[in-house]
Amino acid sequence: MNTDRRNFLKGAGLLSASSLLAFSNLKAFAIEKGHKGIKRQVRVAHLTDIHLLDIPAPKAAFAKVLKEVNALQDRPDIIINTGDSLMDMNNQPKDKVSRLWSAWDEVIQHNHLPMKSCIGNHDVWYVSKDDANYVNSSQDALYGKAWIKSKLKLPHEYYSFNLKGWKFIALDSIHYVADKGGYTFGQE
Repeated sequence: MNTDRRNFLKGAGLLSASSLLAFSNLKAFAIEKGHKGIKRQVRVAHLTDIHLLDIPAPKAAFAKVLKEVNALQDRPDIIINTGDSLMDMNNQPKDKVSRLWSAWDEVIQHNHLPMKSCIGNHDVWYVSKDDANYVNSSQDALYGKAWIKSKLKLPHEYYSFNLKGWKFIALDSIHYVADKGGYTFGQE
């Protein structure tokens, strides 16, 4: 196993441990607020930058997080996933992205709560104009944002929804740049 991969896997383990610690702190916070008579309107579990890989350790870590969230005694009303669901769909061949989505499909079965998502910069499938597969890939029905929108059931790149008197807005800051043949985010 190379050093980069080993460090990533160590980091995934630390992420899982820190997530569990955060859940216990949130429970204590909720109990304290309850004693003061403060009533919550909506409870949200926020997941971001999951960067799921199609190998056992990251899949197990994400499954553990989902199981913990779903097993909370005071369950969230919704999970908000704010992007970068997969490790990287940028400049990747379709078969690799397909394997990443298969890993997602396998792990997401552990979630039984409503989930809303938005698009992260690693969630857009494209290949560089310099890539030999560019023409075929760019004509694929799943190219660009279509795959992420389909898999995460996004009604649009950006959208809003209401829940228990709160309005949530999912924004999209990932844009196609024709001269680069790919997607970028921010002011470009």
